[in-house]
Amino acid sequence: MFGSNTKQDLEAPVAPVEPTKPPSEPWNSSWSCEPEGLCGCTTDMCTCCATTWCSYITIPQLYERVIGPAGRCMQLYFLLFFLVVLHLVLLTIPATREVSELMIIAIDIILVVLLCMVRQRVRRDEKLEQQTCTCVEGAEDCCCAWWCGPCTACLLLRHLGLGGGKYSMTSATGSIDSVEAAPLAGAKV
Repeated sequence: MFGSNTKQDLEAPVAPVEPTKPPSEPWNSSWSCEPEGLCGCTTDMCTCCATTWCSYITIPQLYERVIGPAGRCMQLYFLLFFLVVLHLVLLTIPATREVSELMIIAIDIILVVLLCMVRQRVRRDEKLEQQTCTCVEGAEDCCCAWWCGPCTACLLLRHLGLGGGKYSMTSATGSIDSVEAAPLAGAKV
């Protein structure tokens, strides 16, 4: 019956457990959806918050750091800032509300394209293959930038050594050092 612990109940045969084969290592585990990969942005909350709420700053910083040239961060930031202000002005005029909504879509598309370009350059420079979207070159970069933009930006910052308190929103490349870090090899400076 229920709750009886007879010797027969305690000695019930147990099916042997097959040893499980460890999962194959992805081409670069930092790009996978593991705690230390794409979904690991919450392990570094400062960088996670910056990429989520201030992508107008973090993505231009990544662009300048990886692709260059020097000064591109400020140019991109002011372009995005101008588009946001224009959006807010148009939002106050009832006849231009639809145009205002299109401005937000344009800003989002610009951010996705920039992030896609940065991720693709990092993969190319480090000779990293696409892992999931292998149908077309760059498809995975676009998917990550579109569907997981803040997490992708956070992963890129951590991958470039700017995680764990080493990130600064007031620097053109995100570096807290007084001397800006050099862009990756192959970046036009």
